[in-house]
Amino acid sequence: MEHLGPYLIQQLLAERPLDRGQALSILEGRDLRTGMTVHIYRPLEGSPPRSLPRGFPWIDALEGAWIAERPFGALAARRYVGSVDPERVRSWGLALLGALEEAEARGIVHGALDLDWIWVQGEKLWIEGLGLPLARDHSDREGALAILQALAGPLWSELSWASAWEAWARGELESAELHQRMKGQASEAQEVETQVPEVQEVAAPQEVALETPLPEMPKEARPVQRIRIDEPLEPPFPILEPPPPARRRGLWGLWVIPLILAFGLWWWLHPRPSSSGYVVAFQVHPLGATAELRLLKAPPGSHMVPGHIIATIPGEVYFDVRGTYLLQILVSGQPRLVYPLQVPDPAGVRLQLTP
Repeated sequence: MEHLGPYLIQQLLAERPLDRGQALSILEGRDLRTGMTVHIYRPLEGSPPRSLPRGFPWIDALEGAWIAERPFGALAARRYVGSVDPERVRSWGLALLGALEEAEARGIVHGALDLDWIWVQGEKLWIEGLGLPLARDHSDREGALAILQALAGPLWSELSWASAWEAWARGELESAELHQRMKGQASEAQEVETQVPEVQEVAAPQEVALETPLPEMPKEARPVQRIRIDEPLEPPFPILEPPPPARRRGLWGLWVIPLILAFGLWWWLHPRPSSSGYVVAFQVHPLGATAELRLLKAPPGSHMVPGHIIATIPGEVYFDVRGTYLLQILVSGQPRLVYPLQVPDPAGVRLQLTP
């Protein structure tokens, strides 16, 4: 393992061309002081620019490298390609539009914006690499359009605001107008969902008089009908008298009641599985390798206790509430790895061990 000051370099994520023709190496590492995941970009001289609210925050520059901290719980947006519902695509589109507006106000152009630079958590979105001197091969608007089209997949043509994004990418629509259109589409959808159908009044049935009314019979001629229900005085089945209480019945309570109390106490103290929750599948490669998961931090509302080993992987691991869990992966002969897990995670987690 290579160290860069207080940062442990773990793996190479990608290489991108710089504006001066060199190759920029993007490395994933760990801040040994905080345990947070960092991205290391080298070779770069000088200091990074001031961080943007929806970009990776710059935290350091040393030995020809810039270091940015990956937001806690942020996941690569590429893992959600083609599996995002329209409302989530809309919320990410608004966040992406806001991030580019903030960068434009500061005079910052990404220049190589694509899906690999996008990280998400819930409705939040971050753009990695804002401020890097990257080689520019397309506009940020074109890159943003391609990102949303990839996330939406076949649903893109069905989105009511898709044509507005395409016009914005061509420079035919201002950012403020695009923002209003997307907000307007959301409000219209909410109005349709909450609209109550009108209740039509139904006319009361009219009485129809018979042309030839039936003749009324005199009271003396009306037959009198009587209905009689004969109930037998004795029931049709024999009555069984309960046997006299035995003295042994009182002895049962001497040991049944303490048994019930002991079972209730055990049930109260014993951890009971919840009917709700989420299961995340963990894979470990190469085959035959195992690892342990230690919970360092749980999201609000979780009853899972940090500091304990919660599972041995590979296999499925249960989590009681949705949110971000901070896990420590323990592998024999390997350095300890801290991993933020976003639950639910339908794609699962694949752990690749290196010799």
